[in-house]
Amino acid sequence: MKISVAELTFLTSCFILAILPASSSWAQLTNSVTDLGSLDGGASSANDINDLGQVVGVSFLNGVRRAYVWQNGSMVRLPGLNPDRNSTASAINNLGQVAGHSIDISYQDKAVMWDNGALIELGDLPISDHMGATGLNDLTQIVGNVAALTGIPPFQTGRGFLWESGCQFACKSGH
Repeated sequence: MKISVAELTFLTSCFILAILPASSSWAQLTNSVTDLGSLDGGASSANDINDLGQVVGVSFLNGVRRAYVWQNGSMVRLPGLNPDRNSTASAINNLGQVAGHSIDISYQDKAVMWDNGALIELGDLPISDHMGATGLNDLTQIVGNVAALTGIPPFQTGRGFLWESGCQFACKSGH
């Protein structure tokens, strides 16, 4: 009976894992959980992490969501378009830029980016009532969703968008 290199590697890995005690230092080093805390003592949720260990998400208190970035044991609130309204940090790249959304003073949900803590509104598309950025890469290309309320009763229609270098493009189905 011949055994392939892949099968031998798999069997060797299984054998090593089977004899490695659960209390070994290897198991302890690869399994740890860190409580990130929250802003103002409320609840929190983590949405993304970059290669530098920076985490972004949202902290909840009294029905208000606040975007945050966490690094080196400290959670820092990111400013919103309206200090009394909700904001969420959805993604972070390896440059420390953060993408998400924030409600403005007219109660519209806007796609935003935080760059070195500074808040940048990504703009609007003609069909946008609600926009939110959901991801970004190290080239500062940002993707997200845009929705419009149309008809009676209001029905929601939506599209994806791509933002790069200050320009937004609606992503069309099938293209």
